[in-house]
Amino acid sequence: MPSVVLAHLSKTMKTSFAIAKASLVASGLTAARTFTLQDGDGAIALLHQVPSNNTIINGNMRIAQRGTSFAAVASGSYTLDRWQYAKVGTMVHTISQSTDVPTLAQAGQLFTNSIQLALTTADTSIAADDALHFSQKIEGFNWAPLAQRGVIVSFWVKSGLTGIYCLSLRNGGADRSCVQEFSISAANTWEYKTVTFPASPSAGTWDYGTGIGVYLTFSLASGSNYHTTAGTWQTGNLAATAAAINGVNTGAGNFLFTGMQLEAGAIASPFAARSFGAELALCQRYYQVIQCGDRMQAAGANHFAQTPAPFMARMRAAPTAAITAGTRNNLGAGFPSIDSITDVGARFTIQSNAAGDAYALNDTVALTAEL
Repeated sequence: MPSVVLAHLSKTMKTSFAIAKASLVASGLTAARTFTLQDGDGAIALLHQVPSNNTIINGNMRIAQRGTSFAAVASGSYTLDRWQYAKVGTMVHTISQSTDVPTLAQAGQLFTNSIQLALTTADTSIAADDALHFSQKIEGFNWAPLAQRGVIVSFWVKSGLTGIYCLSLRNGGADRSCVQEFSISAANTWEYKTVTFPASPSAGTWDYGTGIGVYLTFSLASGSNYHTTAGTWQTGNLAATAAAINGVNTGAGNFLFTGMQLEAGAIASPFAARSFGAELALCQRYYQVIQCGDRMQAAGANHFAQTPAPFMARMRAAPTAAITAGTRNNLGAGFPSIDSITDVGARFTIQSNAAGDAYALNDTVALTAEL
């Protein structure tokens, strides 16, 4: 905790800031930058500003590097940054970045986006192994500060079907799970929810490094193979209780949420919005798009030109790369290429097909290092 300067402040102000400091220490929060206060005698540096305590990345759904609408989403697909759709069954969704959000009067702060799962094909009969799970995989490095501590998840949610839904934490080894229930009381109405989880166990297969630390998962539907009791950590890969409704049944309509926050403790703090740039940089650890190009006057066929391709942010691991063509001319088969890939950059290579002007301009490269 940084030092607190209390010179020239009244006794009342000193007491107030002593209480504030104690509260920050008790919360286990670290500091990021200073701010100042001015009393009657002048401006005094007091405390550092507390940074975001939210382990969720893109909890307010503002970052959408892959696009803003995804029709008939395939199982395993990422949609808005960091959010993954997984299903077994006949249900079909269109997922989009929505501007349907809780109001400023409701939330106490401005949300501009939510994520919307619009059901286009219902699944009225959920078999034992069927499921519709929507998750964020949290990297082990980010989960470690919360591991073996009680945590709380808070969020705004809106659904076309009322009833019991489930939220779960599941470890990357798929051998420890904790499921909690929450209820939606009014159809198509924004509601604020908080869900607490007991401390995760030390037993089980946990990754506190660059692998999957934990899945945070909404279950809209889960067959009996995923069922367990609520409230305690269990052995297995479990996501719902038997009391949960079929959230992909006829009439389900839309399921939306925003303001998703995961933090230590049993009391939810207000949603901690990061700057757009900071949130984007966090997302780019797992997925980013860069632009590459090179050009040469080749003396003949099979001449090479190479240029560095630095990444926008250090990635979780050396990513896979997918190139989308820009403007190209006189290139050999298989070029351009991306090689020498690390977690910070790569090399963009072109090869001439014949003598003359050879180039690849404005190619885009999607880099994926998702968990």
